[in-house]
Amino acid sequence: MNSYDYIFAGGGASGLITAYRMSRDPFFANKQILIIDKDEKNANDRTWCYWEAGAGEWDNILTHTWDKIIFKAPHLHLEKAISPFRYKMLRSSDLYAFIKNQLSHYNNIQIVTEKVIGISKEKERCIVSTAHQSFEARKYVLNSIPEFNPIPDNSSYPYLKQHFVGWFIRTGSQCFDPSVATFMDFDIPQKGNTRFIYVLPTSTKEALVEYTLFSEHLLEFSEYEEGIQWYLDRQGIRDFQIIEKEMGNIPMTCYPLHQKNTDKLIHVGSAGGWTKASTGFTFMNICRNSAGLAALLKSGGDTQSGFTPTRYQWYDRIFIEVLAADNASGTEVFSSLFKQVAPAKILRFLNNESTLKEDLEIILKTKPKSAFTAAFFRTLFK
Repeated sequence: MNSYDYIFAGGGASGLITAYRMSRDPFFANKQILIIDKDEKNANDRTWCYWEAGAGEWDNILTHTWDKIIFKAPHLHLEKAISPFRYKMLRSSDLYAFIKNQLSHYNNIQIVTEKVIGISKEKERCIVSTAHQSFEARKYVLNSIPEFNPIPDNSSYPYLKQHFVGWFIRTGSQCFDPSVATFMDFDIPQKGNTRFIYVLPTSTKEALVEYTLFSEHLLEFSEYEEGIQWYLDRQGIRDFQIIEKEMGNIPMTCYPLHQKNTDKLIHVGSAGGWTKASTGFTFMNICRNSAGLAALLKSGGDTQSGFTPTRYQWYDRIFIEVLAADNASGTEVFSSLFKQVAPAKILRFLNNESTLKEDLEIILKTKPKSAFTAAFFRTLFK
């Protein structure tokens, strides 16, 4: 049986970034590392957007950045600078190509393109199986495939989804301002859910337009596209080409998936609960948690420890309770924040980087008060 020290089951962002961090640490120089993924990872299968202050680790491969954002809701239109942050767009194909090129310089790291069909433990070793062969992990399997760590049906932890379809479009005339991103536009039919559009222009004629929901159930694919088409018609944008499409389904749950880790198996990425439960934002958590995971692998620490500060887990859990009880309340929640709180404070809060004083300011200004109070007590007694 092929034997390695560390095996990544899944080679998406969480696996590749963690492997990249390990490749740059002399501790892992003599460790054998294997990455298994069913895809070559040479196409753009998703687009990440995130914000950070100043220069960042991935700035050289970004598609675009913005210093200002727009927030819209019925009877509300705000355009604000987000200094010291910049909103950044990173295409997955660019990240995959960069990291795979970096990893190719290390003889102790291998990539196998096969579908993982099973992960099992036999005595003191963990086995990862594909349709053609099996691999032994002497130390750890790092799994990012959700089906191998499914979210349980647990009423104590409501489970919603952030699901979306996006069109990359090119227009015949100048329709966009590439200096400002539409962060959230709730001024669309909500249909009993939390629904919004975001528009990320990369030039005066090109943009990613995405139709997004925070809700329990997915839609038919055509309904997302009808929502995008309706929005573009409303903006007077009719002369355009669809260059590319993307779709996604991100779990929004506070269930402690990391507590299902074992002494040989560690779940990472969305499979390990690395997604920001209240918003679906994942990329910055991957960047932070991958560094924490590399340190944990070196120290042999507690594999069931999480990387998110407890108070943010609590905030997220209450917010998910609010949306689960009244799925249409998202517009009011986000509108109350952006009307009264500086964007930089909101972004720090959503990035798990705010101070307790900022947390209190945001909590006191969030509406509807009655919904959050009820969610607080429901959560407290679960």
